[in-house]
Formats: sequence, structure tokens, C-alpha cells
Amino acid sequence: MFYLVQMAGVPGSGKSAVAQELAKLLPATLLDHDDTKSALLLAGISEVQAGPASYAVIKALASRALELGGSCIIDSPCFYRELLEFGQDTAARFGAHYRFVECVVPDLGEIRRRIKSRTSKLSQFKDLDDMVSHAGATPRRAEELMVEWLTKTVRPSVGGLSLDTSRPPADCVELALSYIKAPG
Repeated sequence: MFYLVQMAGVPGSGKSAVAQELAKLLPATLLDHDDTKSALLLAGISEVQAGPASYAVIKALASRALELGGSCIIDSPCFYRELLEFGQDTAARFGAHYRFVECVVPDLGEIRRRIKSRTSKLSQFKDLDDMVSHAGATPRRAEELMVEWLTKTVRPSVGGLSLDTSRPPADCVELALSYIKAPG
């Protein structure tokens, strides 16, 4: 049995921490949008081109992993219906079980703390103020931006796990793994 696990959630929600542990336990190839986008930025690709190029790389690598009968985890915010549909369609094409895990943190202060305390990759924001300044020409409050991003997250019409990652990390991983390995 193999899987395509689609992670989702706003920056700082704990997607990558959960995805890394799941990748070890399943095992699965971890395809992190921040890894691929950061590599493209380091190679001199513009910010405008690096985002779409990163998703193209992730799609190619996910398809290859599933074609070879291996599981993979796509770690991205999942703001685009195209990426959600890609995950579902590709899993079906290769006979993999599709699972959607959305990481949520109800406390904006916790998200702010996580973003400030992490070692940021080139593609990641250093703090919420940095995120707000990159989101558009007009300054907006971080709280408003997070609400907007929560509404941008695309979700499957049926199924999926909403994982409150303010819980202890081991509990989150255990819940996600149980959901992923459940029949169906």
C-alpha cells in the first residue's frame, strides 16, 4: 500500500514538522515547496518564476515516486485548486491512496512565535510583518492576512484531516498516521 499525502496549512502551522515525521514513519519521499522554491531562488530564478517552477518540480517528482510504487508527501500551503486536483488525480492514476492533512493552529500568537523561532529557508518569511509586506502593496495586519490565507486553502470536497497542531507534536503525528493508514 502506498500513499500520496497532501499537506496544507498557513505558514507556521506545523506542516513541515508533521510531514518530516510522517516521511520517516511511512516511509515516503518528502517534497517540500520551500525546499524546491529556495533552490530555484538560489539558482537565480526570479521570485515570480520560482513559485510556479517549484510546483512543476514537485509534480514531476511526485509522479515519479508514485510511478515507482513509493509513497510521497507534498508539503505546501495548498492554496491552489490545481495542486489539490493534481494530488487526487495522480494518486488515482497510479493506484495510491490519497490523503489530505490540513494543519491548523487557532492561536495567531503561536504562529507568530513559530515563524520567528524557526530557521527560515530562503523562500520563507522571517516573521509575520515580513509576510504582510510581501503580500501586496497595501499594508495589512497579520491577523487579516492569516484569515485571508485560511479561506484560500483549498480542501477536498470529501474527506481529509484537520489537525490542530497546537497539540503535542507526537500526538499530531500519531493522529495523522492513523488517518493516513486507515482503510479506504
